[in-house]
Amino acid sequence: MLFITNRFPRQSIKTRIHRNFDFDLANNAASNSVFFCERLGHEVYEEIGSKRFLQRLKAARHRQILIYLHGDSNLPEDVFPAVEEFQALCEAQEPEEALVVPLIWPCDNDMGAVQDYWDDQESADLSGFSFARVLQKFLAWRELEQFEENAAPCLKRINLLPHSMGNRVVVEPSPACSSRWTGCPGSAPRWPFASPPATTFPATRAPATRTARRTDGLSRRAMAAPVPER
Repeated sequence: MLFITNRFPRQSIKTRIHRNFDFDLANNAASNSVFFCERLGHEVYEEIGSKRFLQRLKAARHRQILIYLHGDSNLPEDVFPAVEEFQALCEAQEPEEALVVPLIWPCDNDMGAVQDYWDDQESADLSGFSFARVLQKFLAWRELEQFEENAAPCLKRINLLPHSMGNRVVVEPSPACSSRWTGCPGSAPRWPFASPPATTFPATRAPATRTARRTDGLSRRAMAAPVPER
């Protein structure tokens, strides 16, 4: 599974292609660096770099990319099983339509849901700047490809699904990023099923996590609802 994170690794923050990547779960600071990685197994991750990451997305058979931002009190190995479940629901609804890519932001590893909740708000807000870098990298990569010889730019749609406190990650950089998307029809990311920050939106349920054991995945009715093209 491909994923993006701004959690600090136990190793150096300097990108090294094909190195092992281990999350520093005791550190919930939001890194300005962004890491493009692949999950190979339970707690086994490899950093592959942004160029290879984006090439993998382009080569995928799926027509759209869905960036999923989890809620509070979720460590990486809480998020990945939920994303696998979410991907299975997408495939059941329409095979090879949406590829789910989680963006892992640094939730706290403290005991107690209330303490986690307050600590995670600051991490979510500060992660917004890293998230903006990710979106800008997606758009810059797609724009640059059109100038290459035998250009075949990536035309996949980029969609965003922030759940609960994940919305705070999205809201922070939105004004700054909006200016980049102006005048670029079809390239602006969409927020198709976003819910309010730190609340539950009954029409849209997020995948099951440590704090929500029930299947809180994207409802089949929402998946079936057409999204108008722009």
